[in-house]
Amino acid sequence: MKHTFSQELYIAYSICQNCNNNEFIVSGQTQICNDCRKHLFRTLERKYNSEKFKIETIEQNFIDKNKIIFPKTITIAYAYCNSIDCNYGEEVVDKEKVICQHCMNEMELRDKLTYILNYETFQCPICAYNGLYLPTFKENGIGSYETCPNCKFQFTYYDEREIKKYKEKWKRLKQ
Repeated sequence: MKHTFSQELYIAYSICQNCNNNEFIVSGQTQICNDCRKHLFRTLERKYNSEKFKIETIEQNFIDKNKIIFPKTITIAYAYCNSIDCNYGEEVVDKEKVICQHCMNEMELRDKLTYILNYETFQCPICAYNGLYLPTFKENGIGSYETCPNCKFQFTYYDEREIKKYKEKWKRLKQ
């Protein structure tokens, strides 16, 4: 059966804190370092859209303000664990080897789809800076963890009262 891919997804730049390996992973999924088999730690992430749903995209690789180069296109594969006791599957960035997070066996890469970097920008609700790379809060209320370069507000688990309070403080500082 063919895997159904989503229209958009987030790709995260991740680092293994054990061996310093770094790689791109599909955000929101736990992934294991191919070198030492420890968990990868996600840092920055960017939104990608399926080739099937083209929108405004960037024409070259994107160099993040932290000097991380996000590729213009990235191929996502459905990885399936063939272990008799496991049979786990997930979407992963296409690479030579993917380790199953449940049984630590190598996974088989199946269906693939190419995604294109989305160069849409978002506005900071605190200072109105229009250059954030991710929506400040996702639909489930969890923040993007991006920090606004203008007002230095980091979007994590803040509620509306805290945002309003920080916005008022920002306005007072700018007067």
